[in-house]
Amino acid sequence: MPDHVRPVAARLAAMLLLMLAQGCGPGTGGTGLPPAAGVPGSAVADAPAAALSERPADLAGPIERVDATVVRIAATDLPLALCDLVFDDGSPATADALRPGVEARAWRVGERWRVSIGR
Repeated sequence: MPDHVRPVAARLAAMLLLMLAQGCGPGTGGTGLPPAAGVPGSAVADAPAAALSERPADLAGPIERVDATVVRIAATDLPLALCDLVFDDGSPATADALRPGVEARAWRVGERWRVSIGR
């Protein structure tokens, strides 16, 4: 390698090592990305229903469609198998409470959805 290229190559290698080291900071899992919100063990997943209702819902509006596997809110199909259903007062609800036209709000909690149904 020519002598005039060595300092440039050394600086480039040092910059690459510095960038790689920054991606391994606490909470990044080595990816360089911040921890994901809403994953199990996070403040959102462990929060009680009252705390979730204090933040804006990810989806809100009337229930548009319901079938044996899906509830549609705000033009988004949510698999019923991934929904935790509650009434607005926080009491547990069942899929029987899902009816088109009823107001609902939904929050993403990890891989699941918490759906609050109006009465």
